[in-house]
Amino acid sequence: MFDTIEVADYTTHPVGTGDLVTDDLLFPVVPDPDIEDVTSLLAANQRRINQLEAQNALLVAQADEAGLPAREGFANTTAFVKAMLSIRGGKARRVVGRQWLTGMPITREAFTAGWLSVDQVDELLRAFHADMALFEEHEASLVSIALQTPLVPELAKAIDTYRRHVTPTDIVDDKAVQFEARGAYVSSTPAGMGVLTWYERPDVINRAREQLQAHAPTSSDGRTSAQLMSDTLTDLVLGGRGGGNTRMVVHVDEAVLRYHVGGEAHDRNGASLTLQEVRRLACDTQLGRHIYGSEAVTTELGRTK
Repeated sequence: MFDTIEVADYTTHPVGTGDLVTDDLLFPVVPDPDIEDVTSLLAANQRRINQLEAQNALLVAQADEAGLPAREGFANTTAFVKAMLSIRGGKARRVVGRQWLTGMPITREAFTAGWLSVDQVDELLRAFHADMALFEEHEASLVSIALQTPLVPELAKAIDTYRRHVTPTDIVDDKAVQFEARGAYVSSTPAGMGVLTWYERPDVINRAREQLQAHAPTSSDGRTSAQLMSDTLTDLVLGGRGGGNTRMVVHVDEAVLRYHVGGEAHDRNGASLTLQEVRRLACDTQLGRHIYGSEAVTTELGRTK
């Protein structure tokens, strides 16, 4: 019905010609490629996408450093990125998090060249934040591992294996980074991963049980005893809903996650909690506290209601 599409800058894009024309880029579209060419076309397209994602990450870093989001009336850089790129909050936070690439020269170079995907880069960022000194020393090796490991779950395991291999075994917990948070105890592993050990503190468990008894679920609430225990313990750790350390990264085993974060570890019918239910128990993204469980499963710890 329509021969052309008018866009905001009044550029006319021919429809049905096989080409999409922008201000300075030409992306040829192959209508019916030979099946033998599909793999190479996918690889070439993905490399271009990677390059654009890398450019966006560096542009966001420049915008943030210059205070552009505030000048444009946005509350923070994430809100600015959400609006500018028309993406969801979770993806916007990951884009903003890639500003740290400015301190990862080899990763940045591979990303801007298009050889690393955003998910591969995010795994390297995870290793960077876990131990910046170790990452700086071994960045070339870690990037090489990423380039040779296209499957992201396998990459996460490979990075963790490498980090364990190169981490000295005689390093003890750094007492300087340990602190108490509402009865919880936070420490650092030799590999640099923060460990939350509130579930091992009997006094914290007892305080949680007292609050659990004092605030039993109501008919309008709908939470099970396990959910309420989870919320109560979270409040004790964070000092109330929405407070506390919103950048804490903790590492726990899946079995520990099931039992201790799940509180009673069963639903109202007495059935054991599944991993999916545990993830739902730990669903509050507002708190932004991530748990890296077994099999490279990432979960967020927070209140259920």
